[in-house]
Amino acid sequence: MKNGVPYDIYMKWSRARRTAAVVTLKELEGLRYDWESGQYVVME
Repeated sequence: MKNGVPYDIYMKWSRARRTAAVVTLKELEGLRYDWESGQYVVME
């Protein structure tokens, strides 16, 4: 379990939903996903 989501539940989500969840959680950690480069960058 990571961030309160059990692995078996997470794996039932669509790929798009899993991606959205990961991007959202990383943004809470202070990163921003740059869709053009496909990488995380530190938010200023």
